[in-house]
Amino acid sequence: MNVEGLYPQDKRGKTTAKGGATEWIYWKSGTAQLLPRLIARRTRGPVPRRLPALPGVRVPPPGRHVRRLALG
Repeated sequence: MNVEGLYPQDKRGKTTAKGGATEWIYWKSGTAQLLPRLIARRTRGPVPRRLPALPGVRVPPPGRHVRRLALG
């Protein structure tokens, strides 16, 4: 999904499916509140998959903060 296909005021975005068909993706209020931070200063191009890191906040890499139990 590209930034130019977003309609934050309507809580939806336009994307192109296989075969060229246009599909609409809708989101709820929580996503609508985070979306401006996600696309900050972008006017075109793909929507980033992750939020930018907050200064001074360390987040463990995915899967590293959960200890696995050994069964057996």
